[in-house]
Amino acid sequence: MDFHNYKEHRRAMEIQYGRYYTDYPFAFLLLDFIVQLKVHKQFDGHWVSGDWDLFRYTNSILKRDLTTRIYCYYIRVASFVFQPFRKKFTLHTCFDDEKFPGLNKIIKKVADENDWNISLQPTGDTSLWDLVSLKSISPYRCFVSNKTKLLFSKFATVDENEWYRLLNDGPFMSRFNESVKADVVFTSKLVRRLGINVFINTGDSSGNARVLIESAKYFESKTVSIAHGYFAEEALLGVAPVRSDKLILWTEKQVSDMSKVISPEEVRKLSYVGFPKDFGSIELINDQDVVLILMGRIQGIVENKRLRLIFLDVIEALRKVSSQILLRLHPNERRGLPLIDKFVSDTKLDVSEGDLRSDIAAASYIIGANTSTLVEAAASGRKVYEIEELAVPVLSFEGTIKIKTNAVYEIDRVFDSSFASSHLGFDEQQVDKNLTALLLSLKKARSN
Repeated sequence: MDFHNYKEHRRAMEIQYGRYYTDYPFAFLLLDFIVQLKVHKQFDGHWVSGDWDLFRYTNSILKRDLTTRIYCYYIRVASFVFQPFRKKFTLHTCFDDEKFPGLNKIIKKVADENDWNISLQPTGDTSLWDLVSLKSISPYRCFVSNKTKLLFSKFATVDENEWYRLLNDGPFMSRFNESVKADVVFTSKLVRRLGINVFINTGDSSGNARVLIESAKYFESKTVSIAHGYFAEEALLGVAPVRSDKLILWTEKQVSDMSKVISPEEVRKLSYVGFPKDFGSIELINDQDVVLILMGRIQGIVENKRLRLIFLDVIEALRKVSSQILLRLHPNERRGLPLIDKFVSDTKLDVSEGDLRSDIAAASYIIGANTSTLVEAAASGRKVYEIEELAVPVLSFEGTIKIKTNAVYEIDRVFDSSFASSHLGFDEQQVDKNLTALLLSLKKARSN
């Protein structure tokens, strides 16, 4: 993977925003990712939807619905009463089995073997008592206060003049900085009351996660982030700089590639425990041929006349392979986008409504571009084809076979379980052993 632009992005950030980071370090726990988005857009705007990403990020912080407010108020009060984890080393995980199949089972096994407590993210099966007693919690939204959210909301703008006006408004920025600092101190106290020693999440780019990580300076909690996808961005957007105590990557190659461009201190935070998703046990469960198309965002493809025609040629070629074609869209393009809806309707494609594991299990052929789900499919042992003409040049996904559009109709049946590179296969014993060692090292560091 080529991350050569990363250092250029960091230099641009320092030149444009360095003084603001120095003057308002707490405020930039929330603003840092917006700065990354803006600088990234300057370099690679053609493959980052800057304004849309900006609002997605700000909206993730600004959740102020009634349910969130009630839940956060309850946690603040109940954490004084229910303290079930204080006497034991306690882990908290915040991802479900669909995102990382097999991993929660291993974490629970590691906790049981070491007599640790484990606090899981609430699911549909979580009992009311587990929620009330805080045995199962979802605290991330509670780390940023309503006061901070109100101040931060002013930055949800694409107006560059307004953006810089806010940054240069000293009294406003000072209030914002102090408000985030108060959130950090509060979070450290909340984490102490909850008795959580290690948070295991799927990224440290969110403002809520940044506040949590900073709070560890006040209370000796630790954070472990697992890369949410097989990231392949030149700027390492959302992954670096590494703030968590440990960042678990999907492959050894990712660790090697990333180590070349980040600081030595950050390199020491990188870890690889084995491929973290169990797709290897999947068997073909459909008695009819199904083609599964795995794609990243396709809006840019649909809008571009040349790329749209290429995609249409791919679809027509696949119809010669099978009459059943299932398109799995990027999560942020599955609802309410007229352009995407019309394209799907015009091409008469079936759009997946299920989980990735089931889609892979039902597929006879797997093909696509620009998405880490291709790596996940390859990890199941299947042959996975990447369409060269639709692939972004700087992206490269391990375990896939590049194929040109004019050869799509010749793709083979996908039964060869030995194809995937060995490092992509899920090895439960390896992940168990390495994850145990990693958590024990964090426990020891915390004790010291």
